[in-house]
Amino acid sequence: MSDRNITNDKIVKSLSWRFFEQVLVQSLQFIISIVLARLLLPADYGVVVLISIFILIATVVVDGGFASALVQTKNIEEKDLSSVFYFSVFLSVFFYLFLFFSAQHVADFYKNSQLCPMIRVLSITLIFGSIKGVYGAVIARYLEFRICFIEAVISVIVSGTVGIVLAIKGFGAWSLIFYNLLNSILSCMIRILLVDWHPVLTFSFTSIKKLFSFGSKILSTNIINSLYKNIYGLLIGKIYNSELLGIYNRGQQFPQIIEASVDGPLSSVMFSVYSDVNRDIVNLKSKLRRSYSTTMYFFIPIMFGLFIISKPFVLVVLNNNWVPCIPFLKIFCIVYLFFPQNEIFMTAFKSLGKVNFFLILEIVKKVIAIIILIITVNISLYWMAIGQIISALFSFNINMVCAKYILRYTVKEQMMDLFPVLFISSLMSLIIGSFMLLIDSDFILLFVQVMAGVILFVFLSYLFKIREFHFILGKIKK
Repeated sequence: MSDRNITNDKIVKSLSWRFFEQVLVQSLQFIISIVLARLLLPADYGVVVLISIFILIATVVVDGGFASALVQTKNIEEKDLSSVFYFSVFLSVFFYLFLFFSAQHVADFYKNSQLCPMIRVLSITLIFGSIKGVYGAVIARYLEFRICFIEAVISVIVSGTVGIVLAIKGFGAWSLIFYNLLNSILSCMIRILLVDWHPVLTFSFTSIKKLFSFGSKILSTNIINSLYKNIYGLLIGKIYNSELLGIYNRGQQFPQIIEASVDGPLSSVMFSVYSDVNRDIVNLKSKLRRSYSTTMYFFIPIMFGLFIISKPFVLVVLNNNWVPCIPFLKIFCIVYLFFPQNEIFMTAFKSLGKVNFFLILEIVKKVIAIIILIITVNISLYWMAIGQIISALFSFNINMVCAKYILRYTVKEQMMDLFPVLFISSLMSLIIGSFMLLIDSDFILLFVQVMAGVILFVFLSYLFKIREFHFILGKIKK
């Protein structure tokens, strides 16, 4: 394959496509999830969340870090892509069969007979995911994110419609199973049709070995992250029950959707960008500062705002079945506040080829997090969630120090980049929070708080001459 030609114009276009994709797709998924939440019970969600955990962990292993290696490597050949494609498909079939024959044991362990057939059906997504992953690496390498936009919109609309119809017909948790399965199949087929690459009949163990030398460290890191993220669900499903798992997950889901909308387009595009300039640390730092400060300019006020409006939001958007998730929603607004920094900094470290350091850093952070989990798991579900705030704070501070020495991005510079938006977001939150004392109707309160929050944030950005506000305004005017 030819070398990449990554220009500033191409970067902006790619970020625009990814941004529009995430905004539209996450909005559609948000609407679909609300409709399904009104039709289904927390226990239905809990069962599917538990199943998804096993599949997500297997998906990380199947990827093998090859996708990142294909994007980060300066020059790749046709045999590299085709070899990774066939190897990934082989692994996905292997793990599908493993999950298929292990399903009954999982169902027995959690004392839930529903799990066995559901695992066997939903695990099919592993095979389609492995195919989609290699095509995704091609898309990311050459910044062809228009394809992701088309694929995501079509697959979400079609699969979401089917899921809602099945829920109305009384299929319960199975409606979520088929929603996810159909989404995976459609997105895979659309990528195959639109990406200007297809595997050829060639395979090279040398290519696999070469790419795995980089990808193995990424794989190790991804496995650690995946196990850590999903161990909460595994423990809640076993120690507590699927209904509480559904409530816990619902409180986590909305901040998670927002975080994915921001980090998703940024990390996929910026990994290619950082990799392209990884020999120029000054240029890399400049691009990282811009992406970090701009991301947090959008992200911080959204998380602050969602924390304030959490109660009317749940009561109006969902229903009384989901009231117990309100405390978790507030907690996860704080937890996810720290996530963009981790994603952006880790992407930069990874682009420098510092995979050993990347792995060690993640091990240290996860050891701290697991210690906190061990302390909190037997106290209560709320303390398990609060423990994640403490873990996120540790991770945030570790990343700040590492960025100082590796990227020459000092702690003072980092704090100065964040302080203005933290200040105006706090002012906005105090003002819209006071509306709770004046308005009784949850619907009116939610509407007024959202509208006032947006207007206040824009006004305060203009009043205090926030740099990111004027940067974005200048781009819009152009």
